[in-house]
Amino acid sequence: MPGQALSPVPLIDARNDQLATADPAAVRALRDTIFGSFKSFVMPTLPLADRIARRWLARSTSPYLAEIDAIAAHTRVTGLYAINLSYEYGCTTLARVDGCGRPPTLRRTLDWPFLGLGRGAIVAHRSGSAGEFFDVIWPGTVGTLTAVAPGRFAAVINQAPLLRRTSTDILRVVDYTCNLARTLSRERGMPPLHLLRHVFETATSFSQASTLLETVEIARPVLLTLVGCGSDEIAVIERREREATVHRGPSSVANDWRETRSGWEPRPCAFPDRRLDSPMRCAAIEQAVAGSPEPFGWVIPPVRNWNTRLAVEMNVGEGWMRVLGFEPCNRLDVVPATLRFEAEFLRCAARS
Repeated sequence: MPGQALSPVPLIDARNDQLATADPAAVRALRDTIFGSFKSFVMPTLPLADRIARRWLARSTSPYLAEIDAIAAHTRVTGLYAINLSYEYGCTTLARVDGCGRPPTLRRTLDWPFLGLGRGAIVAHRSGSAGEFFDVIWPGTVGTLTAVAPGRFAAVINQAPLLRRTSTDILRVVDYTCNLARTLSRERGMPPLHLLRHVFETATSFSQASTLLETVEIARPVLLTLVGCGSDEIAVIERREREATVHRGPSSVANDWRETRSGWEPRPCAFPDRRLDSPMRCAAIEQAVAGSPEPFGWVIPPVRNWNTRLAVEMNVGEGWMRVLGFEPCNRLDVVPATLRFEAEFLRCAARS
């Protein structure tokens, strides 16, 4: 950011220590930065939010409650359970093959209006029964939004459209409230972020990962983009709680279903017109990547907007990942807030 030195994105070895990514000071600082000027209003509500979130997690099929318990005890940061169930992200994603004979590259931005997410990002080196993977997360968080498992697959999460029960803007908050109440009272599936991490820990191949992402019951709708090592291993999986629609082949994804569904409203990031926002971001990232292969050359408006906090590029077959954090420079745009993280994980894993 202007006038501020850019910091590196840390790579943290979390393969044998579930607390490695949960430095108490970093977790607390990130939480306080996220809430910013609203901290005095939000903080009194966090103990209740944590109790509700933990109670729901205990009834769900998530395998990560014990890990969140350990992090909460270690950091003593209020709000940790609630934050670990949140994925209110807008995103723009593109999966495509950049050259003949090459494995597919997965590119994504992550858009969320909270400050600090760009500067606070870390890359966690994790492992599971199926092998190792590299996960772009934040201090104290457990779920997976963006990760690559060298030699197996890479995947990202985009937020799905909003289920609307009302039809006017002023009543949108009613829809948010009803959807949350329904999830807490009726759904027992995995949070989407927890399912994606579980898949990275247990799936040995693109096909096995795809099957799990298509079939395991989840708590909320989500959009998933999955790529493997082969040029034909690209899938966009549109999930509802117990249903899936799968699209094969190169694709861009924002925050809407590919085919219009009655009662669902796209999530906006860059434009006030929700109907145009997702198509325009998808078109922009496709055109930018086709025009220039330069790293992060595709992070242009409207793909880059005031809400953008992360940009990530991954190639699972070639075994590399690039990460760049962003923070706002004014009310309309963002600038890099970190140094560019670059790693070739196949060689990194061999050295480890």
